[in-house]
Amino acid sequence: MLRSESQPTSPEPVANGLTQPTFRDLLLCMRDWLDVQRDEATASRLMRALVSESITLSGNSKGGQPPEFDAQELTEASDMPEQEDYEASSTKVKNANLTRYLESRRSSVEAFFEGRGESPRFLRRLFGLSQPTSTVA
Repeated sequence: MLRSESQPTSPEPVANGLTQPTFRDLLLCMRDWLDVQRDEATASRLMRALVSESITLSGNSKGGQPPEFDAQELTEASDMPEQEDYEASSTKVKNANLTRYLESRRSSVEAFFEGRGESPRFLRRLFGLSQPTSTVA
């Protein structure tokens, strides 16, 4: 299931003396945000599975890259009927457009992260989102 090793779990010091959140910290914050969302769209189900599986794998982290999953692994983790067929899984994930799902909820996610003391700039690190909508000093 895992194609790359997970992120380190110990905080990394940064120049200002504060610690940079670990990949796992960011995933836990994202999971908490997903928990308060009420939509059951396909993208939401897949995002929950992606975050949940990544949290599980991040406990054994040693590498510098987030874990990678293929479409079939995500549909399996989401318990979708397409989980038995790679082509159907791939189509399901592609049509869900996880990036668009997050982009459309960006202000909500950023506000949640800021409320938890996390910088929204780390959203790019988590999910490769486009230019941040706010700048953090």
